[in-house]
Amino acid sequence: MIFQGKTVLVTGAGGGLGQALCLLLINAGARVAAIDLDLSGLDELVQKAPQGLLTFQCDITDEAKCLDVATQVGDIDILVNNAGITHFSKFQDMKPQTIQKVMEVNFFGAVNMTSAALPSIMERSGTVVAISSVAGFSPLYGRSGYSASKHAMQGFFDSLRSEIAETGVHVLTVCPSFIASQQNDGEKEGATARPGSATQTAGKPLSPDFVAAEILTGIKTKRRFLTIGRVSKLSYWINKLSPKLFETLMIKKIRPEFSRDYVVK
Repeated sequence: MIFQGKTVLVTGAGGGLGQALCLLLINAGARVAAIDLDLSGLDELVQKAPQGLLTFQCDITDEAKCLDVATQVGDIDILVNNAGITHFSKFQDMKPQTIQKVMEVNFFGAVNMTSAALPSIMERSGTVVAISSVAGFSPLYGRSGYSASKHAMQGFFDSLRSEIAETGVHVLTVCPSFIASQQNDGEKEGATARPGSATQTAGKPLSPDFVAAEILTGIKTKRRFLTIGRVSKLSYWINKLSPKLFETLMIKKIRPEFSRDYVVK
């Protein structure tokens, strides 16, 4: 009953994985603070949630707004940094501003919310979760900015873990394979998109419910690093043992998504 009576703050709560996490946590007896910039996603979550849910519209790239939300929530036992965006463009075809935007949400957004919630989490020897990706430990064709943001996340949270280990805070980094979310419709107009829009994925995409359940198990068992799905586990070891082989296999699988020379405007 590790989640019973605990307060859990989840960012990116309106997306597929975010909703699955919130619902599982509520069913496990937690009080959930659901954070997202997308009000429609939060409204959808409210329709599914029985009780024990607080919702906040918040731009996590704004440090002051993150602090305001954390103050309103009060005591926080667990933070799940789940919010994120991606892009579908080779670096040569994109503007630097696209990478800046991805970094602001995926990396600095997680830093902002962690900074706001950490004093409360440290008081309770709680848990900080960072939702990374296979792209957090390996390259990903056409997602240089996304991969950079996830590599940065992993470096940050690994270092944070060492800094606050003596307080008893548990830091978990999660790297799932591709997830089948409600955004998986193949539409990729504009510079950025919510994860789940890829049309070319390595292996069968995982269900949000499955990934959410694995994350909760990772929290319960105090895992430090968690790969979820066959593709993630294989990718980790292939990239570790033979980076060149991984790169070759990855390019062969992902490159067809860019066959029509999609260019970010």
